[in-house]
Amino acid sequence: MRPGDEFVYDWFPVAGDGDDRCAATAFALELVFDDGSTSARGAVDQHGTPLDAGAQAAAKTHWVDQWNRRIVDLGPFAGRTIETVTAVLHGGRGFLDSVAVRSAGLRPATLLGWIDTRRGTHASDRFSRGNNAPLVTVPHGGVFGIPMTDASAGNWPYRYHADRGDDARPALQAFATSHIPSPWIGDRGVFQLMPSPLREPDPGRAARALPFDRESEEAGPHRYAVTLDAGASRIDALLTASDFALGMRFAASDAPLSVIVDHLGEVRAATWTSDADGVRIDALLFDHEERPEHHVHVLRPPGEPHLSLEGGRLTGWVAFDAATVDARIGISTIDAAQARANLERAGSVDDMLAAAVRRWTERLAVLEVPGDLSADRMRSLAGSLGRLFSYPNAHAEPGPEGARYRSPVDGVVRPGEYSANNGFWDTYRTVWPLLALLTPDTVGDLADGFVQHFADAGWVARWSAPGPVDSMTGTTSDTVFAELAEAGVDFRLGEAYRSAL
Repeated sequence: MRPGDEFVYDWFPVAGDGDDRCAATAFALELVFDDGSTSARGAVDQHGTPLDAGAQAAAKTHWVDQWNRRIVDLGPFAGRTIETVTAVLHGGRGFLDSVAVRSAGLRPATLLGWIDTRRGTHASDRFSRGNNAPLVTVPHGGVFGIPMTDASAGNWPYRYHADRGDDARPALQAFATSHIPSPWIGDRGVFQLMPSPLREPDPGRAARALPFDRESEEAGPHRYAVTLDAGASRIDALLTASDFALGMRFAASDAPLSVIVDHLGEVRAATWTSDADGVRIDALLFDHEERPEHHVHVLRPPGEPHLSLEGGRLTGWVAFDAATVDARIGISTIDAAQARANLERAGSVDDMLAAAVRRWTERLAVLEVPGDLSADRMRSLAGSLGRLFSYPNAHAEPGPEGARYRSPVDGVVRPGEYSANNGFWDTYRTVWPLLALLTPDTVGDLADGFVQHFADAGWVARWSAPGPVDSMTGTTSDTVFAELAEAGVDFRLGEAYRSAL
């Protein structure tokens, strides 16, 4: 072992019955080295707990019925070799995975580099960790980009531990637009693209899935990148975002590409054209009566469309002669022209990526972080900030005469700001006070966007997705507005007070 190496494993303690519910948390992998010494002397995990089954149980940092990662710095044992790894379990049962010795790597130089948007994606409807997905966006943007391990799912579209390919490796079925506010409420406006090395691919979701290795996956709020295994070819995929647009780049190692088109919900109308300037697809997505329609405009290099619209399903693919394809998607709830304008404003894929890096770097700069924090604390802090600044979302779209939006309450297009994707019941004691503390210059605009709910509907939504959702209790927007006023944030306080009354 060399300085900088670390020992890693994942443990899933299965809950027992009664007093034995947490018995399986008394677990550790103990090490014996080639000089006869053991990990009992000096080896601790990222929480500072000795690598001992009893100590692990006493520390209460193992949680039952979910995966727990242990990371052990092997620096104190540099120069030695691990000869034996012994699993010690004092009671109960569990599952063990991902046992490895690896290099800890270089510490990222910026907070943005520490953010891993896959945190919490060991989740499902059986054990939810909240709204966790590797979302790509700009701070408080109007659309997310998301890789989908299950392209049919509108709630948990990316599950780290499930949705495997034929060879048991993780696999992706799509890269998509998303507006997911919560897995329990569900996504909307989901338009999917998926690269393929085949000239005539099978567009079925399971058939088109491509596996990948975790080592190739990079998940930050500004970009998601992965190398897909496409048989004899490799496809490097990149996903980035602007306010109301996404950029995707698919680059194959040795063959021309096709890009498969898919979506969730219904496509009520679609057209596509192909000329020397590229392939253009316009589609109108419909989810259900309580959600707004989404106009989608897709622009790619010249190619050969093989698409059909039947029974509300837009299916097929576009074949290209190039091995690298940049696909750009603009989206709008206003109209098709606005979707095209949103895409034009975002620029190229490289433009979007550069702007996303700049905006995230500027936003994260509100916090000064000591340089001696552990890697585990840095991942937690940075990842939480990434989630904090991803929500709530803008619903109003930029126009030549200022912002405007299609109201999800009555469908009327109005000038002004409108905020969406927030459950006050979940955020009034956490998200909003921290936004007021860290970003008082922008939190007032977000608050005004929720005051506009009152102007349109006569009340502020308890849960917005983007309009009012009949979920959760109380009117905790009143608490948020009161705290913002107490903090001296500038927003429409008079209208907020009227909404409370």
